[in-house]
Amino acid sequence: MATTNAIEIPPVWTNLNTLTGIAVGTAMYLQNVGRPGDIVSVWQGDTEPAISDRGWSIDQIKEYYAIPPDGLDVWVKYYRADINEDLFSKTALLQVATQKPILPMRQVSPHNPVEFSGDFLLEVSKGNVPGHSMVTIIGSTPNLMEGMTQTVWDVSRSYVYLTADTTLYISSSNALDTAVTVVVTGKNDLHESIVDIVVTNGQNQVALNSQFYRVEVATVVGPNSPLGDLYIAESDTLTGGVPDDLDKVKTKIPLSGLDAGTPFASDHISHNGFATIPAGHTWYALSVQAYVEKNIDVIFSGRFRPIGGQWINRSPSPLYQNDAYQPFNQYLALPEKADFEARAIAGTGSGGSNFQFQFQFLQVENGA
Repeated sequence: MATTNAIEIPPVWTNLNTLTGIAVGTAMYLQNVGRPGDIVSVWQGDTEPAISDRGWSIDQIKEYYAIPPDGLDVWVKYYRADINEDLFSKTALLQVATQKPILPMRQVSPHNPVEFSGDFLLEVSKGNVPGHSMVTIIGSTPNLMEGMTQTVWDVSRSYVYLTADTTLYISSSNALDTAVTVVVTGKNDLHESIVDIVVTNGQNQVALNSQFYRVEVATVVGPNSPLGDLYIAESDTLTGGVPDDLDKVKTKIPLSGLDAGTPFASDHISHNGFATIPAGHTWYALSVQAYVEKNIDVIFSGRFRPIGGQWINRSPSPLYQNDAYQPFNQYLALPEKADFEARAIAGTGSGGSNFQFQFQFLQVENGA
């Protein structure tokens, strides 16, 4: 779908066909993408409207306004700004398309117009919207504790965050894991994304090449599949390859038996229900999906912590022996460098249960 750059609309009647180069009589779909309080007036006619003519108003918070293909010129003007502002020093921004959008046009950045299929999130996933990407956070805990709220990840306890760039180490609970290659992604203390590749040496700790401030996902690559649980942790004493202080563990790749029914097969990936927004970006929460076992009840929630701030807890949601999918109508914005974490607690008689969830975010480069 053809979409123009956001066009500046002055506070006088202006021919939109001339501004955009779109032929008179072409159907158009308009959206006010300016500031809150900006209003764009629209008029159709063969001649320029009078100064006193108001036309039809497009508010900043509305979705698109359809112009029918009736052969008349389209005129627009900036009608007003916020009260007491100097109107004639301002312009409004108008987005224009020539095909009806399926989703509100406000989800297309005026700075990065694209050929838009109508499914905005699909176009983001395909890499067609500059400055935008999809992020999926998948968390799972194998042993949710009764009466104790904990982080949703592969270790059944609350997560302890690093406070500075730290050298981390990988080890396995199986001495035969001497050549398993693992890719680790995360952030440094500048909140820049980093990627490291490390090879296991059985139950011994092997240092990663980069220092990490946040660890997010660890994935097994290459031909060798682990025979034990893999731990990425701070330096620690080990028992059978497992760090003695589990608070020092920053991610784990577990054996779960989920691989085609194999009793003790590796998942080949960690399931961390936490992440950190990179510098220069904002995340928008789109949806959450959660699953709990039969006859089990769980209360789960998400929380975030702005850099230098305190954890902000969102309203908890109960879930009983079911799965649930909830798209968000109001997109919660998480600012750059904030930490996000999913937490859960098992209800009475539901301790030791497995709980899984998936959060989906839209990541937007600030200024895009």
